[in-house]
Amino acid sequence: MDVPIFSLYDALHRKLDAIEASWPLQPDRLAWIHEIHRMIYYEWLDMEKRLEQLALFQKYHEKSRKHFEKVIGFFDLGMYQEAKERLEEILRHVPDAILVRLLLAAVCYETGDYQRAAHHLTLLLPVVNYAPVIHFAQHLAGCVKAKLGQWEEAKEQFEQLYQADPSREETIFNLALCYHHLGMHKESGYLLRNLIALNPSDPQLKRLCEHIERNGQ
Repeated sequence: MDVPIFSLYDALHRKLDAIEASWPLQPDRLAWIHEIHRMIYYEWLDMEKRLEQLALFQKYHEKSRKHFEKVIGFFDLGMYQEAKERLEEILRHVPDAILVRLLLAAVCYETGDYQRAAHHLTLLLPVVNYAPVIHFAQHLAGCVKAKLGQWEEAKEQFEQLYQADPSREETIFNLALCYHHLGMHKESGYLLRNLIALNPSDPQLKRLCEHIERNGQ
């Protein structure tokens, strides 16, 4: 098997052979090799940790997969309590299942358990590294903060999302609402007018924009 890491180790061993052959003339090279070894070691520890987590998932794979498939159906049908029970069952066995925890946060949000949704998102956000999941998790976190009345924190969350991708209409709308609740009516109206330009046949957007502009006068 041709694995690049093996080639790297071969190269390091050759360098060590050279150092041993010329010792003590080249001891300074040892520091560089030590640093490379340290980096590889910690990368390996991280890999081993992730493999252990996946091993747990594999042990319960078939059962978890069936549960998760049912959860998707429950969620689509609005059967949130049933979805919550199945998701919590999976997490008892595999607490690091990212999509499971994200969906559980969404279920908690839909049932009005915003504190619990915030708890799951707090655990989730530091470890998510897949772009579509990151966006959904961050957007849900902003919605949760808004529901908890944390409008300034919600504004900051949606501003980050807006700066990353100003084309997402749901981000524009939620940021406009945050501005409105914080008394930033001019900024809110500007965003809503942009949304109306994109959706000229939406009467609700027009009424909301008129309401906000009246309050801002």
